[in-house]
Amino acid sequence: MGIRNGRFRPDQVRAELLRILDRWGRLVESDLKRMMDIPLALRFDADLRQELERENLVRVEQVGDEPVLVITDAGRQWLAAYRQRRAQKVRPKDRGRRHRWPDRRAAAPANRGPAPDAPPAGTENVPG
Repeated sequence: MGIRNGRFRPDQVRAELLRILDRWGRLVESDLKRMMDIPLALRFDADLRQELERENLVRVEQVGDEPVLVITDAGRQWLAAYRQRRAQKVRPKDRGRRHRWPDRRAAAPANRGPAPDAPPAGTENVPG
């Protein structure tokens, strides 16, 4: 999932978190943060955890002194919908900075008449 221009897409942190939880089912919060990309893990805080719990995407259980996050069925459905949205987007083949101009030699000029110094059609230009 990468970062573009130093900014995150709106649901990128949420999708990364749910992707990891979908694989493992339940994780201690500190382990979950270690498994996430570092820039995304830095964006995961108590507010986001509460928001995910409010939306019923994860369930938070207190085990000892650390919270354990458990993905819910609604979380799995949200993740499936997110993956489907991402798969439908058309990605450009070349994301380079330089524009690739079409090869001028490959295509004949369109809607142009004969060159000004060209002989009329049907005549043969024989030296002599």
